[in-house]
Amino acid sequence: MKFIRVLIPLVLVGIIITISYNTYNKAKVSSNNPISVIPNHSSVILKFNDPNKIYKLFNEKIIWNKLSNIFNAENLNIHLKKINDLYNNFNFNNEKSIYITLLKDGVSSSDFLISSELDEASFNKITSKFSNNLLSSEYDNTTIFQIISDSLNIYFSSVNKIACFSSSKTIIEDAIKSAKSEYNFVNDSRFTNIYNTLNQSSDINIIYNLNNLINIQPEIKNSNLFLLKSLNNWVAADLKIKNNKIIMNGYNLIDYKLSNFSDILNSQKSTSLKSNKFIPNNINYLFSIGFDNANKLFSNSNKYLENKNQIWETEKNRKRITSEYNFDYKEFVDHLDSEAGFFSCGNIENEEIFFSFIKTKESIHASSLLQRLIDTKKSSIYLKKEINFIHDDKIIQNIFGEKFNFNNQNYFIEINDFFIFSNSKDNLEFIIDNYISGNTLENNSNFNNFKNNTLNKSNVFVYFNTRRLFSNIESNLNLNFNLDSLENFTGLAYQISNNKSYQINNLSLFFDEDYKENIKEKWFYQLDTISNMTPQIVYNHSLKENAVVIQDLSNKIYYITNNKKFSWTRKLENQIIGNISQGDFFKNNKIQMLFNTKEKIYQLDRYGRDVEKFPLKIKEKTSFGHSLFDYNNSKRYRIMIIGNDNSIANLNSKGKNVLGWKYSNKESINQELFHFKKSDKDYIVKSSDNKIELLAVNGTSRIEFKSDRTLFSKNNIILDNNYDLITATSNGLFICNLDGSSNKIAINNLDSTSILAFSNLNNQLIFSNKNKLFVLDENYNQIISKSFKDNIIDIEILNEYIAVKTNSKIILLKENEIVKGTPLNYDGNCSVRSISDESKIDILLTRKKILYNYQLE
Repeated sequence: MKFIRVLIPLVLVGIIITISYNTYNKAKVSSNNPISVIPNHSSVILKFNDPNKIYKLFNEKIIWNKLSNIFNAENLNIHLKKINDLYNNFNFNNEKSIYITLLKDGVSSSDFLISSELDEASFNKITSKFSNNLLSSEYDNTTIFQIISDSLNIYFSSVNKIACFSSSKTIIEDAIKSAKSEYNFVNDSRFTNIYNTLNQSSDINIIYNLNNLINIQPEIKNSNLFLLKSLNNWVAADLKIKNNKIIMNGYNLIDYKLSNFSDILNSQKSTSLKSNKFIPNNINYLFSIGFDNANKLFSNSNKYLENKNQIWETEKNRKRITSEYNFDYKEFVDHLDSEAGFFSCGNIENEEIFFSFIKTKESIHASSLLQRLIDTKKSSIYLKKEINFIHDDKIIQNIFGEKFNFNNQNYFIEINDFFIFSNSKDNLEFIIDNYISGNTLENNSNFNNFKNNTLNKSNVFVYFNTRRLFSNIESNLNLNFNLDSLENFTGLAYQISNNKSYQINNLSLFFDEDYKENIKEKWFYQLDTISNMTPQIVYNHSLKENAVVIQDLSNKIYYITNNKKFSWTRKLENQIIGNISQGDFFKNNKIQMLFNTKEKIYQLDRYGRDVEKFPLKIKEKTSFGHSLFDYNNSKRYRIMIIGNDNSIANLNSKGKNVLGWKYSNKESINQELFHFKKSDKDYIVKSSDNKIELLAVNGTSRIEFKSDRTLFSKNNIILDNNYDLITATSNGLFICNLDGSSNKIAINNLDSTSILAFSNLNNQLIFSNKNKLFVLDENYNQIISKSFKDNIIDIEILNEYIAVKTNSKIILLKENEIVKGTPLNYDGNCSVRSISDESKIDILLTRKKILYNYQLE
């Protein structure tokens, strides 16, 4: 980052300052105030009251080491250590505070000013040390020196015995102008009032101006930092760095002329956050205001808009709505209670969606007033919640002003006396889905741990999802952050609370060593209805990447790609049964999808279009998914369909019957067919209630294995690394060998609900019994057992991971330990795959009508 590159040489000058202190005049009494040289367009002023402790204050703290990893700040730490060592070696007394100020340098860049009280003799030592590399010039009757060497290019000057250093000559000139101006900080009573609230015994003080900070880099305006814009003026705070948190706590003055947004909340009581009950836990940010007098807040908001010359447009909108719909804003404001705000959801790979909200005293009365604005023809019901269309698309902005500037928010819902607004029905269905699923901030243990490290009540509560904030800044400023180091930073909050003529400002950055969500939400996708289909992964040969396919209960297929331009949807007559297969059916290096419903076989290209004569009608209909075989990897595909009459149709890739297919048995078949090959022989596995039969490629029987007990579960036949087929019966494992023999192994804990799985990587058999998971070695000896809260309904193996599924949760195991970040909740279906990178695990799951992709790196 630029500030690190600039700060390193300035720190070297700081070292020179410290050396000069041994000649400092201890009897010196100065009436000069160091803040006099700090230009009033500065953004941040760091005041180090005891330079001896600089390195210890930072580098002995876990959270600073983690932040250093994020910003790649190794050089900064090295120079902090040098300052610390010099102070210790020279054992200085009566050291003066060092000020490091960040400020704008010209139109678009920024730089630092380092300043400290320094007597004339000490200052002369600096000029003497660099006399061979020193240039000088005059500005406003003050000499500006420039050190030019291989390692340094620094400007410095002494203004009223205050030494100033910067790599920018312009900033030195600004410091000189400031010291000689009657309008500097020393003569600014509002600034000195908050400056004097600093705790001088604190190791570090920080004085900052959020507006100046946000404006210092124009590119940052595209990030979520806009939430802090125009909040207040100068804040004087104490900076505390603890092992697991950074806290900035201090004061700003209330301006009763209402020049900043926080001023409109003056005299309002602080309140606790209640919107976390419905806000999804995958938010990017949250901005919430708390109050106890909505009418006064409305009045102050109007005055604030007048001061900003923005009231005309707002009044115009209000008058139009009042005239057309007889809606009285003041009457509606009477029913508001304690909280309003806005938030956004979505991530780097999703389009950001925005919401605003207000809390009412009692929703029935508030709703009756809004009836005048509602268009019932455009309203709807979703999961017993009314989604209303409202003719005022800026109702929150019309009440609270520009901070709530979200256009076209014509739709709203009501949850627990909160009215939530957005620009589409889909967005509000997303809120309803997450609320019903319990996927909210209130139920997020990591957010709650973070919130416990913030103020319980406030008038302004701003929350940032830390990873998404820095991802945004990184991309906007073209920086290179190590974002993986943000994993345990659970959030960043900025709060403002009233306190007489001051407002308390509190910034909290929390590092949670126990943070468990190293599984990150990569994206989510809204479906039209819920889905019972396991999400599928297919390959797009044109994009050379995988896509996700899922179907909802309205029979609509969704083909989801990273590039939305290549995503599509298509509606079928029935539900897809089984898995989606793919093949190069035309031998032209283009991949098509193949699947079936109960009545038809479909073959689609990458755009979702039917291929040639497909779909084909299934003669006897089916209750099973198809099986697709390519015996010799020659692209001579065979499509097998089990009819409801227990027939097996064998079709080629064109959908025509394969000549020479001899299967005619009509005995019961209870699972889909699958194929394997050993040496030069192909085997098609067919299963009935008490028999496993291996067929040849022409449908004739190769081997039969009969069991004296019923085979337990469908789709539960395992092929191990020895080419043995394993399934379960009431008296243990039923093992079939390719030499035609079979044997039984008694295994405790097997029952009719047991699910079998096999890890080829570890050569282990895994099975379940109700809520327990068992792992057997190659000799069928139990090596591990694990219990879960709910019964296991499925087991999925991917590389070294075991995915255990219950009715509501998916738990990932690695080396027989639960992977941090799981279990994950779902209420539809889920699967574990590698979508875009084989080194990363993707968990696809549905909650209500939303498909989520969580990624484990």
